[in-house]
Amino acid sequence: MNSLSIINIEKPSDCSKFCTTLAVQLEKIKAQLDFVTKRLEALESRQFEGVVEGEEYEVQTFQELSEEQAIVEIEKYVNEHPGALTSDVICDLCLDADLVLQVLDKLQKEGKIRGTTA
Repeated sequence: MNSLSIINIEKPSDCSKFCTTLAVQLEKIKAQLDFVTKRLEALESRQFEGVVEGEEYEVQTFQELSEEQAIVEIEKYVNEHPGALTSDVICDLCLDADLVLQVLDKLQKEGKIRGTTA
């Protein structure tokens, strides 16, 4: 069995059609890859906008707290910082946003805190 029979090419003219079709498809894939590459480069450049090469930056990591611990920390923070934004709680306490939202919702439903909208 020759390799051409695997792709159902029986005559030289079939091979030519196949190669032409394959070339067109490869050009489309290349164009799509170029688009994705440019988009990724644009996103990367925005991510590092304002970053000066060689400077060191502190990378913050989230605290790993149970929900019970988070409730205590968040309730204390909100009482000490009336009017604090959700983003303040997340950043200042270095907590996961989903956990903070969950706890704030729970505290609000229990009447322990009062939320406002901007």
